[in-house]
Amino acid sequence: MVNSFSLKQLSSVEDMKAMQKVEQMVWEKNPASINDTVATIRNGGIAIGAYIGGEMVGFVFAFPGYKNGMVYLHSHKMGVNPNYRKLGIGRKLKEMELKVANDIGYSLIDWTFDPLEGTNAYLNLHRLHAIAAHYIENCYGPMADKLNYGLPTDRFTAEWWIASNHVNKEQPWLSKIKFDENKVLLHTDINKEGLPIIISENCEHNIADRKTDNEIWFLPIPGNFQQIKKVDAELAKSWRLGTRAIFKMLINEGYAAVDILRISGYAVYFYVFVKKEKLSIGS
Repeated sequence: MVNSFSLKQLSSVEDMKAMQKVEQMVWEKNPASINDTVATIRNGGIAIGAYIGGEMVGFVFAFPGYKNGMVYLHSHKMGVNPNYRKLGIGRKLKEMELKVANDIGYSLIDWTFDPLEGTNAYLNLHRLHAIAAHYIENCYGPMADKLNYGLPTDRFTAEWWIASNHVNKEQPWLSKIKFDENKVLLHTDINKEGLPIIISENCEHNIADRKTDNEIWFLPIPGNFQQIKKVDAELAKSWRLGTRAIFKMLINEGYAAVDILRISGYAVYFYVFVKKEKLSIGS
């Protein structure tokens, strides 16, 4: 199998047409129009393609945003041909996006992702050192594509402070965080089909009553949410609704997700939440 690829910044109409093909393959719906994507990249946006043998197999597409007096880059879509998802293409696309954005003068890139998709969360938080400090309930409303059909489209907003120490320098205190079962906020088990289920909230922990800034919390999510969506739609929905309130409570109390742990012997992954104000993100 091919295991090498190249990247390039996209600019032409032909580039946008190739990006459309990948977008349609990944989401199985009508892609963004050429007019919109060309106009975007000519006005502060960024598009980067990944190629194997001259064929585009992945892309990232971003446009400028403005909020609270700050211009930032919103990374709207990243898609990779399913046949090439084990090559690290997504990570390399994001790293090149960072470089191009930094050269232009952006200091923040943000994007949305499904909080229950552990693979995406691992890339965003563990590999890239983005953080998740905003939770949007049913962000895009009902969606009919194969990745989202039948579920509320709750999303985290990833914040990637690309000029910050959090992204660019080792943070020893974060790397030394140890998993503690006493600080896990949901009890889980395995059902007869071998899938993780929520049993109960860890009610003895009332986050709002904790006054210390040194508290660390862990919140489990399924290790393979895509598999759950394929075989048990009701279980997938129970995970969405069962985690939503706790995600929102943590964020309302000033916490941010900074990592995700994959621990041997567990069918779930664990988000790591710490106080956002402790992070060296420059904002």
